[in-house]
Amino acid sequence: MAKANRDEPGFYTGKGNDGKQPSALGSTRRKDRDDTMRLRFSTAAIALLLASAPAFAAPSAKARQEIAGLMQALGASHCEFNRNGSWYDATQARAHLQRKCDYLLKKDLVDSAEQFIDRAASRSSFSGKAYRVRCPGRPEQDAAGWFRDQLQRLRGSAKPAP
Repeated sequence: MAKANRDEPGFYTGKGNDGKQPSALGSTRRKDRDDTMRLRFSTAAIALLLASAPAFAAPSAKARQEIAGLMQALGASHCEFNRNGSWYDATQARAHLQRKCDYLLKKDLVDSAEQFIDRAASRSSFSGKAYRVRCPGRPEQDAAGWFRDQLQRLRGSAKPAP
């Protein structure tokens, strides 16, 4: 085995490039400079995230009416609702989604019927699994599609403003 040469780059002697011991003061200044850069970077990153975060507003009266219509359609559907591998009747499903919706509204995370479908009615926030719906005489489907169909029906039956 070859003996390590002290003159080779990468050989650590505990001395700086000038052959002298590094001063404690120099390493403290470097650490302070590094800490300052990290702080500036973190501050800039947080500012960027806050500036780019979407502004949420309370849902309009129309959005609240559409969400209520979706809940009513679910409750009256005679469909079953699969959540995390278990089937629930429409009444139980509606109660569960109402709790999720109330939570999201309280946190200002829903301002449209589409957001309600995407954030509350499509998948479990616990497991990430998609909710499923099965209705009498129809094939089982993802809950998101079922709710979007219901929303289109609600909007299609809405009377035009005079």
